[in-house]
Amino acid sequence: MPIYNSDEHEIMKSDATLIDHGVKVSDGTLYLSNSRVIYERKGKKKLFKAIPPRIDLELKLTELKDAAGSEPKLKFWAKRILTITYERDNATNGVDFVVEEPDAWARSIQQWASEAKRRYTEKSEREKEDEKKREIEMARAKTPGANINILYNESKKKQQSRSPNYVESENGEDLPAETKTCPSCGAQVPADARYCYSCGHQF
Repeated sequence: MPIYNSDEHEIMKSDATLIDHGVKVSDGTLYLSNSRVIYERKGKKKLFKAIPPRIDLELKLTELKDAAGSEPKLKFWAKRILTITYERDNATNGVDFVVEEPDAWARSIQQWASEAKRRYTEKSEREKEDEKKREIEMARAKTPGANINILYNESKKKQQSRSPNYVESENGEDLPAETKTCPSCGAQVPADARYCYSCGHQF
C-alpha cells in the first residue's frame, strides 16, 4: 500500500492489470487519491526468496491530460480498459489498465485532476503575489522615506523627469545614478528595479 502525504486521502482502490498493446505486463492494485494516481505491482513468493510489492506508476494529477474508460456492452469476454494519458518531461505518455468499472475510474480521475489543477493554480498565484510583496518591501527598506501609496500630480511628474538623481561617490563627488522613470507615477527609480518604489508598478 502506498504511503500518503499528510494532506492526501484515498478516493478509490481496485485490483488492476497493467497491459501494453493488449498484452499483460503485471497484476497489481490501482489507487486514486486527491493528488495522485498510483499503481502498485503485486509481490511474488518464490522458493528461496520473495519479491515485495513495488510502485510502478506514481502520477501527479496535475500531470494528467486525459482519462477514458472502455466497457464493451456485447462482448462479455472483452477487456474493460482504463486509459490514462499524462504529460511528463515535455512528452505525452499513456498507460492502460484492465479494471472493473473503467468509466467510473475515468470520471473520478478527471474530477479530482481538475480540482488538483485548480489548487495548484491558486497556490502558484499566491506565491507570485507573496514574492511581489517581498520585493516591494525590500525596495522600501533600501529606500528610506519611500512611500508606496504616494500619489504624484502632473507637476511633480514633470519636475522629477527633469531633475536627474545623483549618488555620492567615495571621494565625495556627486555622480549621476542609473535610473529610469516609472510610466505609472513618474517616480525615478534605480535602472535595475523590478517594481516602482512609490506606486508598486511592475516593470
